[in-house]
Amino acid sequence: MQSRRILCLATAGLLLGAACGGTSTPQTQSCVESCTQVIAAGCDNGPATVADCEQGCRETEAACPSELEAVMVCASETETFTCDSDGWVYPDGCATEQDALYACLNDVPDSCIATCPGVMAAGCPSGPPSLAACEEGCAETRAACPAEFDAVIACGGDDPSFSCGDTNGMVYTVGCETEQDALYACLAG
Repeated sequence: MQSRRILCLATAGLLLGAACGGTSTPQTQSCVESCTQVIAAGCDNGPATVADCEQGCRETEAACPSELEAVMVCASETETFTCDSDGWVYPDGCATEQDALYACLNDVPDSCIATCPGVMAAGCPSGPPSLAACEEGCAETRAACPAEFDAVIACGGDDPSFSCGDTNGMVYTVGCETEQDALYACLAG
C-alpha cells in the first residue's frame, strides 16, 4: 500500500492527520513524544500545533488504544513522518498498522480494509480515486445496503479478484456479477 493517512480525533470532533497514541516503552516513542516530528512534517491536513497533536493523541488513545500502540511501535522503527498526496501525515512503512487505526477510528469494516487494495489495483475508471476514498465509500455502501454488500463479500471469499466489469468502468468482484449488480441497484435506489 502506498501512502496512508492516520487520522486522530481533534478536539472539535473533526479529524486531524497525525500519528497518535499508545503508551511508551523504552524503545517505543509515545504519540505525544512524536508530536514534534509530526508537526515538522508540515502536512496541510496535519495538526497545526504541538498542543493540537497532543490533544489528538489523548483522544485517539482513548478511542483505539491497541491500534495506536501498534502504529507507534512501527513509527519508532522508522522515525520518519511524511505527507501523503492528500496532505495527511503518516509514519513511513506502517501501512498495515495505519489501516487498522483508520478502520477503528472511522468504523470501517474489516472487509473494506481487506478488499480495497484489490479494488484499487483493478484501476477501474469509475472506481475510487484513492485507498482512503475506497474505504470510506465501502463503509458507506455497507451502511446503505447491508444485505447486498454482505452477499458480494461472501461471494468474493477470502481472496477476491476485481475487474472493471461493465461499459461504465465500474468495479466488479470477479464471479460475483449478479451480487454486484444487486448491490449497485440498491445504491441507485
